[in-house]
Amino acid sequence: MTEQVGIKDTMEFLELGFVIAKVLKRELRDGFQISDLATIALTPEVQAKVAEAFSGISNVASEWQDVSTSEGLTLIRFITDRVEDYLEDQPAA
Repeated sequence: MTEQVGIKDTMEFLELGFVIAKVLKRELRDGFQISDLATIALTPEVQAKVAEAFSGISNVASEWQDVSTSEGLTLIRFITDRVEDYLEDQPAA
């Protein structure tokens, strides 16, 4: 299949998930407090990724319908790299 759409918006949406996971890992290391929700939501890193990911959210379904083998491999590598980064990230004590 020849890709016609690309996977940019899909990757931005996946990136948002990984950024949120890293911020959660960092913020919740000392347990959960209700104030953590505000801290997470107001983190500049999260806010930037939310804006970026949701600007193209309507394109994600069509990107998935048009995904090529090379794009699929790119997505697998992207996810693998982000998972490795998440697992290696050790928040300061």
